[in-house]
Amino acid sequence: MKNIIAATVAGLVMFFWGFVSWTVLPWHATDVHSFVDEEAVMQVMVDNAPASGIYYIPANDADLEVGKPGGMANVMKDGFQTGMGEMMIQGVVGSIIMAYLAILLLAKTQANTFTDKVKFVTLVGLLIGISSSFMYWNWFGYPTGYSLVNLVDSVVTWALAGLVIGKMAEV
Repeated sequence: MKNIIAATVAGLVMFFWGFVSWTVLPWHATDVHSFVDEEAVMQVMVDNAPASGIYYIPANDADLEVGKPGGMANVMKDGFQTGMGEMMIQGVVGSIIMAYLAILLLAKTQANTFTDKVKFVTLVGLLIGISSSFMYWNWFGYPTGYSLVNLVDSVVTWALAGLVIGKMAEV
């Protein structure tokens, strides 16, 4: 029960940090741009994407050329399917589940001091950040600044969770 409470508090801290990180701090806007004519781009997606999903251009690896424009888009033909309230609930629940999984991982280690527990959970965040940000940077050409911000955000998120888990979890 103590670990469920620790995961809940850590998950709430993670969610709150995500709110601050994405809505208060300007750093996630690094390397994010707007299309000159969003309506025209949306119409091209409606006309050329037969279903919702991920689209690459060029679609075939054989057509990749150095110096030739390319891209990746997540097309949602019917728009967003949920409201902000539902997404927030899913975000909180997802954060609590992730924090609980971090506690389960921590229980498999020999970390028994507060500092060691925080370091371990922070290291989990670094691993998560690298495994996601690096792959998108390397394989899909995401801008370096955008990728680094997401990596740092992951580390901060998990360091904060680690402080809660290190203090509250029973491992």
